Amino acid sequence: MADFIGKTIGRYHILEQLGEGGMAMVFKAYDTRLEREVALKVIRRGAFAPELLEEVLKRFEREAKSLARMSHPSIVKVHDFGEHEGAPYLVLEYLPGGTLKRLLGKPLPWQEAVRLLLPVARGLAYAHQRGILHRDIKPANILITENGEPMLSDFGIAKILEGDQATSLTSSGMAVGTPEYMAPEQWKGQTLPQSDIYSMGIVLYEMLTGRKPYSADTPAAILIKQATEALPRPSQFGIDLPESVEFLLIKALEKDPAFRFQDMNAFVAALERLLDPDTLYTGKTTSAAAAPPIPAPVPSTASWPAASPSRSIQAPPSQPRLSQTGSLPKPKSGLGWLAGSMGGAAILCLVALVGVFVVWRLVLRPLASPPGAGQPSPNFPQEGTLPAEVSDARGVKMRLVPGGPFQMGNGRDEHTVELPPFYMDQYEVTNRQYADCVREGACQPPLRVNSATHSSYYEAPDFADSPVVWVNWAMASAYCEWRGARLPTEAAWEKAARGTEGRPYPWGAGIDRHLANYGLFEGDLLPVGRYEDGQSAYGIYDLSGNAWEWVSSLNYPYPYRPNDGRESPTEIGKRILRGGSWRSEPEFLYTYFRYEADQTTADLDIGFRCAKPAEWP
Repeated sequence: MADFIGKTIGRYHILEQLGEGGMAMVFKAYDTRLEREVALKVIRRGAFAPELLEEVLKRFEREAKSLARMSHPSIVKVHDFGEHEGAPYLVLEYLPGGTLKRLLGKPLPWQEAVRLLLPVARGLAYAHQRGILHRDIKPANILITENGEPMLSDFGIAKILEGDQATSLTSSGMAVGTPEYMAPEQWKGQTLPQSDIYSMGIVLYEMLTGRKPYSADTPAAILIKQATEALPRPSQFGIDLPESVEFLLIKALEKDPAFRFQDMNAFVAALERLLDPDTLYTGKTTSAAAAPPIPAPVPSTASWPAASPSRSIQAPPSQPRLSQTGSLPKPKSGLGWLAGSMGGAAILCLVALVGVFVVWRLVLRPLASPPGAGQPSPNFPQEGTLPAEVSDARGVKMRLVPGGPFQMGNGRDEHTVELPPFYMDQYEVTNRQYADCVREGACQPPLRVNSATHSSYYEAPDFADSPVVWVNWAMASAYCEWRGARLPTEAAWEKAARGTEGRPYPWGAGIDRHLANYGLFEGDLLPVGRYEDGQSAYGIYDLSGNAWEWVSSLNYPYPYRPNDGRESPTEIGKRILRGGSWRSEPEFLYTYFRYEADQTTADLDIGFRCAKPAEWP
């Protein structure tokens, strides 16, 4: 390809080669008419079948005109296009700073990585609003200016070679892209806005760790790894990241596009929050007293499901993640992607795994779990004529928890507690329910209105049945009092979750994230009652996962002994949170796990539910 050096293509005199890849060669050239240096990208003729040359050139002209109309500070400008001896070429803005690829090979500080990637993400959001996907995001396509600013190049090249739905313009007929950075659906020839988000996640992962999450000698081996292996956590390479940074990686790199960020605007907003010191989540609960507003995202006008063009990001009715009933489809197995891409062998493997799962679900798991896991147990006394379920004056469903002794705590902290029968809310208090109290003037509005991935959460109709958050202990207490109830004691909460069988999880003994929203599984809070099989023995939902929950108890040393000579709880001055949340690690989600916080604390994963003694009217 050095034969191009010194030659003139149209008005462009080739000076030197800057790089080459499987689809194109890039040269530094001089524009003899405008007297400036430019980058000339020449598409390899071998990238498409000769009989398709005419179609390629037509498509190339159409896409080049579309790309030339884009104007964004983080997108490399297209100056011109043409054809030389059957090979189409683009004339691009020349950037002498090289590519992002030269900065990689060792971990970058996460703040630097996010700052570098954020302008690129904004450029992609701009392009997506105009219906233009990139399809081949990788460090080699992110150029660096003399001032060290990143700019994204090579828009549309992959689309030119992919062809339309009926025709592939590549000579191999395979999907176009760079294997290590391709989203799972791209292996099957499908490209979505979420595919660009996945590729951005891979680039960020490589910037943070110095390595790509899935690497192998052949594209097929990369596909198998991507489809069957979990995302390696950066911590296993000795990289210490805030939990919110890991969450962003996990969400961006979900195998199923429906579980990634809903669009590039949401991804941009998440990156912006990482650089906001008041919203960065480092593993500790923070006060919301002086929290600034979440940065507003760029409005979206794309034809695919996108964010509302208001100041906030909202989940649209057409969003694939939630159905009309608020339920979330279970994610497809990674082997599902493999079967769709590699055919019969993968399908046989999938069938075998399904057989193993059926044996586990129907035979082994019932043996390992306490009886009645996942449904109200018939063995619990119903306290005479007390109904198992009631609705209070506000129409909120509450479930009966029978009285009697139970073993509270775990291991050395285990002790017997005797409780009278009581009722507890079947679900966590929702945004809709809390808003009723606010409208009547009995409750203070939440201190903030966002969730982890949406700028508008409390106010958004799509999240009316999701847990209310950003309420401190006093606000939660005021709501329960408005309903004629109160926050449950810690002992009452634990019995409602564990029953008298001492199960570590409400549904049984084994960790199963499909039965609860935890460990960054869903990436944000979900509508209450989403996990039908995850309820406790008394039919109470979300006692493990979704939001942390305030209880009325002060943080007594656990278990508290009044005569053990320890500091009195009034001098300690903090309250207890129970149950874990979607941001918790699985090993910390046993229902006896507890967290203490100042009662003025509010955060995006702290909610609550109410209880009342059974003898109350």
